[in-house]
Amino acid sequence: MERIRTLQNEVALHRKQNEASYKAALAGNPPPKKMVLSATVPQEFHFNTNSRHKASTSSCGAQKEVDFISQLRKPSSPTKALKCSTVPKPFNLSTGKKKDAEGPGAYVPMAQQIQHRKSINKGPSGVKGDKLKLTQSHTPHLMTRRRNRPTVTKSSAELEEEELEKQQKFKIIALELNRKILESAECLKRPPVKESTVPEAFQLQIDKRLHERQTKRPQEAEEKHPSFRAQPLPRKILEGVVGLPDKKVLQPTVPESPAFILKKKVRVEKVEEVKQPSPIKAPPVPHFGLPFQPQLQENHHVE
Repeated sequence: MERIRTLQNEVALHRKQNEASYKAALAGNPPPKKMVLSATVPQEFHFNTNSRHKASTSSCGAQKEVDFISQLRKPSSPTKALKCSTVPKPFNLSTGKKKDAEGPGAYVPMAQQIQHRKSINKGPSGVKGDKLKLTQSHTPHLMTRRRNRPTVTKSSAELEEEELEKQQKFKIIALELNRKILESAECLKRPPVKESTVPEAFQLQIDKRLHERQTKRPQEAEEKHPSFRAQPLPRKILEGVVGLPDKKVLQPTVPESPAFILKKKVRVEKVEEVKQPSPIKAPPVPHFGLPFQPQLQENHHVE
């Protein structure tokens, strides 16, 4: 805190000096000469580790002969020696911490508590308010400015300048006259006049077909002579109906009992058909080629 105060005092002094120099510059007086600062005096560093090291060395020198057995049950640190023995306490699981801290008190209804709080809030505040100042308007830093894409389209003035630059760069280079054109113009000949085209009628295949049909029709009419021939009357028409299918004769209905439910409950015994035993057939003897033919022994007499 002391360092902060010293820094605040230095800032206040600098501010006063700046104001004084500004006023002197406006009045035309030359600024005062700067104070010559004294040279810095070096000082040694004072670390906390040095004091600790010295204390440890002093303590080592002042060691005394102590009984080792008596030091076994002593605490390692002095903070543990100050602590007394632990006192067992029961767990208060049902009650909370807030109720124990506040302690039991008389019951106060909620309406009175709200009214009491409102009366406390209505009083004047202890902090004095600062003087109101005019708000200074600032342009809002909107994110949409960064999102907008840069304009690529060129203005009319830029387009006109580009056209002028193109016209200035473009230069017409005139070529020399080819004299061969003038020399060959004298020996030109008129091309021969072609005869005018004579129009001809279209020869379509439809016209040919129509003409052939008209020529064939009178020849066919002259060749054909219609002749009427009477056919005999079929006798089946007089005997009966002809051309209609036979009438189906419907069978008469067979009366049945109306006990439809009992029909399903009654068991119908199925007659099992007795199957006749199949005849036994012996399998044929397997044939492995030629049958076995034994060879008789021949008597050989040796003299």
